[in-house]
Amino acid sequence: MSMSSMPSYNPGSGESFSAVKPPVPQTVQRGVWLILVAAVMHVISSIFSAINAASPATREKIAEQLQGKANLPANAADTAQIGAVVAGIVIAIIVLAIYLLVAMFIRRGMNWARITGLVLAVLSLASFTGMTFPAGIFIVLQVLAGIAGIVLCYMGDAKEFFVNSKYHRQAAKNRL
Repeated sequence: MSMSSMPSYNPGSGESFSAVKPPVPQTVQRGVWLILVAAVMHVISSIFSAINAASPATREKIAEQLQGKANLPANAADTAQIGAVVAGIVIAIIVLAIYLLVAMFIRRGMNWARITGLVLAVLSLASFTGMTFPAGIFIVLQVLAGIAGIVLCYMGDAKEFFVNSKYHRQAAKNRL
């Protein structure tokens, strides 16, 4: 049997994709808003964490831990404290950017963003360890809002929205 007589298989042929962008369902919109609320809670908890890291009590703890270490300069505790504050701020900005990007791409119907948000929501449960208050209250609210937002993106008509959004993007790409 020659190759020319073999049946061809093209899974995309014959399918018609929607040229109309699907509307964002209420469940996804609410999920996105909850993710944005989680981002705001993250900013608030990060401010409290930075204040705590810059406190004299934290400097004393760092100095106690560094006491007796050989070859350390006198201002090592100050340097470590400044480094901790700067690292905390940089991490807070990166996490905020991730929250905003995930929310934006979920709103656009990108399934990879929904999956990424789910993985990050599960990983965010680890932030319950080592909480300090008052920042801890905002961490709890942040994690709960983020998880609730992602759960909404998997409920009801959300799955259909993500599938239809994929078909819409494929149709737009095929028109080009």
